[in-house]
Amino acid sequence: PPPPPVPSCRAPAFVPSPVLPRPLVPPLPPVSPLPAVAQPLPAAVVAPAQHWASLSENGLNMSTSSIPNSGADQLSASFVADVSLPDGTQVAPSQVRADGSVELRTATKIWRLQNNGPRPWPVGTSLAFVGGDRLSNVDLVPLSPSSNVSPGSSVDISVDITVPTRNGRFISYWRLMTPEGQRFGHRVWIDLVVDDKVAHPAPVVAAPLPAPVDIPAPQPAPVPSPAVASPVPAQPAPSAPAQVELYAEEMKALREMGFTDETMNRNFLAANGGDLTRTVQEILVHL
Repeated sequence: PPPPPVPSCRAPAFVPSPVLPRPLVPPLPPVSPLPAVAQPLPAAVVAPAQHWASLSENGLNMSTSSIPNSGADQLSASFVADVSLPDGTQVAPSQVRADGSVELRTATKIWRLQNNGPRPWPVGTSLAFVGGDRLSNVDLVPLSPSSNVSPGSSVDISVDITVPTRNGRFISYWRLMTPEGQRFGHRVWIDLVVDDKVAHPAPVVAAPLPAPVDIPAPQPAPVPSPAVASPVPAQPAPSAPAQVELYAEEMKALREMGFTDETMNRNFLAANGGDLTRTVQEILVHL
């Protein structure tokens, strides 16, 4: 039988597949922009009123207009003057006796404050101790129950204090407060310098009136008699011989020199104060 056919090593001929037409894709519809929606802003962080009050009491001295409170933000107070005990007043300390008892010295601090806000201060407003040295035995000094300080008016507020027993500087801070406990207005203070070198004031004792003294009536002064001037003896006028005797020696010398005119010699001697040399020179010039 004939041998089987040997398989060919050649690859079969490549027959391309038919090209199919690409289907048409419809265009996408235009995308309309989404409507802008306003995003809500985050709520502002509001510090509690206690935080603002603590900042004020720690020395920032912020006015109540910056405290976010619904009613007390319109309350205001400003310092006007120290009516008593101005800053740095020196006082003697309270004394401790040998038996241990204490002789207390007291004083009264008075401030003058003004309502510089648009609202009257509410009834029941007090002055409260807020820090520093405790110089009073009370922490709250109420204003007069009937006081309703209107805008623009002023009021004097006083606090009774006790002077410490040791030397040093003592400062006590106070501030107005509403009946609800809201502080407002300027912070005021007591500033004392306690020094044992300051003498205690001595008690004032009225001096007794002096006993009446009989004062004699003034006697008329004696009228002096008119003084009579005593006559002054007249001094005798110097005689001519005295003037001649004044230059007797010079006149003699001139005669010995041959100057025989006595009148001329005397006149030149008098003009030259008795100087014989100058007299001779002037006589020679005259001759």
